[in-house]
Amino acid sequence: MTKSQGSINPITGEVNLTERGVRIFNSRIKIQGPDECWPWLGGKSPDGYGKFSISRTQRGAHRITWMRRHGTIPDGLCVLHKCDHPACQNLKHLFLGTREVNNHDRDLKGRSNKGEECWLAKLTEREVIEIRRRYSLGVETQESIGKDFDVSGAQISMIVNRKSWSHVK
Repeated sequence: MTKSQGSINPITGEVNLTERGVRIFNSRIKIQGPDECWPWLGGKSPDGYGKFSISRTQRGAHRITWMRRHGTIPDGLCVLHKCDHPACQNLKHLFLGTREVNNHDRDLKGRSNKGEECWLAKLTEREVIEIRRRYSLGVETQESIGKDFDVSGAQISMIVNRKSWSHVK
């Protein structure tokens, strides 16, 4: 049986690390200059965020770093990175924000997947151009075009009104 590294309060979500847990956690951070990123050297998620296991539960290392200094994270808030390095543990680079703030920050910095780059995309840029061309002729409804491309009429509306796929000219 492995020794405990700490616990998580099931009600508040507060993280309590044991002395051993603190030593292990700290050993996985490469502390550099005060303004530089401090990368997580331990295990990471596929998208590059540091992961740390407490009571058999994986937690984001940056979230634990935040909670060790500031306490629990209020409901609805995320721990965000100013530096855009998901493995960074430097508290100077971390701040709280909503998912909307995080998404806005991502979009401003051009880090969002657009169009075909998005793993959920059902259409190609070529198909979007064809959808707009067909709709501009004024002969077909959005619903009928949507059936041909296996998407909803609402999605066709978003495309022709440039609320989605707006990067495609």
